[in-house]
Amino acid sequence: MVRSKRVSLPVYRKIAVNIAQDILGGKYVEGQKLSGRTVLSSQYGVSPETIRKAVHLLQDVDILDIKKNSGVWIRSVKKAAEFVRQNQEMQSVADVKNELFAWMQRQIGETAVAMEKMLFLINASGSAKKATPFVPYEIVMPPNSKIAGRTISDLNFWHKTGATIIAIDRGDQTILSPGPYSSLLSGDILYIVGDEQALYSASHFITDTNDIA
Repeated sequence: MVRSKRVSLPVYRKIAVNIAQDILGGKYVEGQKLSGRTVLSSQYGVSPETIRKAVHLLQDVDILDIKKNSGVWIRSVKKAAEFVRQNQEMQSVADVKNELFAWMQRQIGETAVAMEKMLFLINASGSAKKATPFVPYEIVMPPNSKIAGRTISDLNFWHKTGATIIAIDRGDQTILSPGPYSSLLSGDILYIVGDEQALYSASHFITDTNDIA
């Protein structure tokens, strides 16, 4: 099972980026001395050790210069601009990963619900002696169906037929528990549940070649 895990940058790197942005924005200039660790840790609400990591990171990329017994000095505005740009790219990647994790988690949840429904229907159909509202009924979308290309929501499918589409077979793909914005395409095999009247209405609705209002 895929676990949703938010991707974020370390605190010390966020502080380093903030300092680089201040340099780029003109708050500090090249050759200026930066505030001490104690002042910066109070300003950002973090430990001096976190500030130390941020400062050394900026030293590694030639933005700051740490002079023994003298303090920290601004070395390069150009390097600060490069660092900010690189961080924006890293943050974009992190944002995409977070969106992907969230999407995967939603898919896992929806698939689990759909599988429960399918197992219930399989069990129900295995024990049923005659057609019931719980036995899935197959309808193939004909090439000339007037509803081809439209979504389930746009068609008001349930309101017009009383039947529910629980799955769609489309080539090598099976769409379980399709949402309201799923489109119905020619050649799709629709698995539908409902009572006898609903199934009749759905079959007529899907295969009818007249324009749908």
